[in-house]
Amino acid sequence: HVMYAFIWLRPASYIRLTSGVCKPVDFFMRSVFVLKFVQSTAVLGWYSGWDAGVLAEAAAAREPWQLAAFAAGTAFGQVLNYSIYHAIGKEGVFYGCKLGYRVPWCTGFPFNVFRHPQYVGWVAQVWAIVALLYDASHTVMVPIGLFWTGCYVVTGIIEDYL
Repeated sequence: HVMYAFIWLRPASYIRLTSGVCKPVDFFMRSVFVLKFVQSTAVLGWYSGWDAGVLAEAAAAREPWQLAAFAAGTAFGQVLNYSIYHAIGKEGVFYGCKLGYRVPWCTGFPFNVFRHPQYVGWVAQVWAIVALLYDASHTVMVPIGLFWTGCYVVTGIIEDYL
């Protein structure tokens, strides 16, 4: 989320850094995808001790409420994430308004439900994963979820007030 703040607060510096590589919006998008993959892989690797069999056993041992929370949180989060792309496109999602693109202002769904629907969607996904992976030997999943939630809250505040 440091990158999010940097781009939001210093867009000209970000454009200079990415010039010659690809369009700034595309670089941001690719960076976000890579970082989310690395974050997810790190959490799953830590959880499983880098043993895929542990993940399979853990998934089979989940309580019904955990599976339901995971399914509901994932579905809710992905509906919001899909909807935001549909509403404002890649340029809107990846700070095009700060990077020289004309991004239409959207007041329809999902913006008529949440101020920052993309962040609400990712937070729902984070807590879906926490619910799925939580057990007595992995209580640290809750602080991890709180940390990621805090990152999205701070990013939303930066976008709203700075």
